[in-house]
Amino acid sequence: MQTIPSTNEFLSYKDFLHFSDTFIETGSGQGDGIQRALAAGFENVSSIEAYCENFMVCAKRFAGDPRVCLYYGRSVDILPGLIQSYHGPCVFFLDAHPSAENSYGYVEAARGEREYWQDTIIQSELNLILGDEYRHVILIDDMHGDSRDYACQYMEIIQGVKSGYEFRFYDENLSVTNPAYFYKDKLLAAIPRDAGT
Repeated sequence: MQTIPSTNEFLSYKDFLHFSDTFIETGSGQGDGIQRALAAGFENVSSIEAYCENFMVCAKRFAGDPRVCLYYGRSVDILPGLIQSYHGPCVFFLDAHPSAENSYGYVEAARGEREYWQDTIIQSELNLILGDEYRHVILIDDMHGDSRDYACQYMEIIQGVKSGYEFRFYDENLSVTNPAYFYKDKLLAAIPRDAGT
């Protein structure tokens, strides 16, 4: 099994602007990812959220910003049309899985319903993205390295459909004052070796 290297660096959205000015996120949460994408300079930011309360928070937070398009619903239902609406490479950030009680599908996932499990959702999203003609940047959140082999599994899925990708882990620090919010190798990045299709 191929090893995925660690960058020992924090993920910077700006590093991916040269691939595309379009950022597509699954799982809006409270909108922090949207804000980071805007701050990095992305001109088109689309975000999908299935948990009503979070969607309403984001709708209020980004009301009137023409760079932001918000979609209410499940990522697997909305992604097909959204992908087809763009004619070129995009930067995808996959984070639509249940993560806490205030996230869509948390109760169902806790009951063991596989449709709501993180791995099921990510695989479905990957299949939709990889079915497009373009090679997109794909960033997958909450990997925490490859200790459970999920990251390697996603790498193999991507490589099995499209060639010319390189893979690496990035760290994340959600609080500069609280070390409990530092995560090693939290994000898996699948990056095309060039910006072409």
